[in-house]
Amino acid sequence: MWKLRAEIAGLACAAGAAGLMITACGGETDPPPKGDSQSGMTLERRQLIIAENELTSICMRKHGFKHVTVIPPAREAPDPAAVEGDDIVSRKANGYGLSSREQGNGMDGAGVNGRYLDSLSKTEQARWQRTYFGDDAKKINVTMPDGSTVSTGSDGCLTDARRTLYGDTSKYLRVYMVAVNYTGEAYRLTTGDPAYTAAVARWKQCMAGRGYHFESPKAAYAAMDEAYEKADDKAKARRQEIGVATADAECNRQVGLSKLQHEIQQRNEEAMAKKYQADILAYRELEKTALARAKKLLNPKLLSS
Repeated sequence: MWKLRAEIAGLACAAGAAGLMITACGGETDPPPKGDSQSGMTLERRQLIIAENELTSICMRKHGFKHVTVIPPAREAPDPAAVEGDDIVSRKANGYGLSSREQGNGMDGAGVNGRYLDSLSKTEQARWQRTYFGDDAKKINVTMPDGSTVSTGSDGCLTDARRTLYGDTSKYLRVYMVAVNYTGEAYRLTTGDPAYTAAVARWKQCMAGRGYHFESPKAAYAAMDEAYEKADDKAKARRQEIGVATADAECNRQVGLSKLQHEIQQRNEEAMAKKYQADILAYRELEKTALARAKKLLNPKLLSS
């Protein structure tokens, strides 16, 4: 569970480089926190990503490198309802929303930094990597709740930025990884639930009856996304997208897939939130403190951009 996000937590900002992001404890009577959406981000988390990227950029520039602060798009991933939903009216009008996705300027910043990195000599690229991520020989290893280990740099501009915002980077890494992953763990339990897989099988049969052959709603979305990106004729690709997306929603509604998925996911999220309650609440407390620091250190207009 934790390995993928560990790579995002430790390498993600290579996207920041190239521009990534990475992106309390109550008593026993506290209710478990509601699940965070793993596919999107809260306003607070986005502001902290901007703050982290800005502090990292300032540090990189102090070391003599050009570096643009990456501002992530307001939505970093498709709305789950656009991928797995039964809103037939919306699908007929917008399909999966592929033609209107917010691009933001995060990718622009990532592109600028990536092109700059590519322009450097091999020696300077290596120095850039050490300056950004820190010394590979000085990694901090953190044990996760499932016993696995994730690591992050003990030095470097990225770690310095996180230390400025969050303080103890080991604690931050552990609770952050839990906070951003627990809904994903709940989702994996949901999609493996026998009732859910049976409903997907009925959805698949319904779609086949309409001439579409996909293993799941996510597969249908992914296929249309890829086709739209590759298409020279965007208007034709959009018509195809709307056709598939509408059939998807109609079959979803027919077999009750979204309703069932929501019910199972809610149960699983509540169970995971309770299981990881201490770490989730600890992350939220760190988030509050870090955001207060960010607002003192940086231009508020930047955080709201």
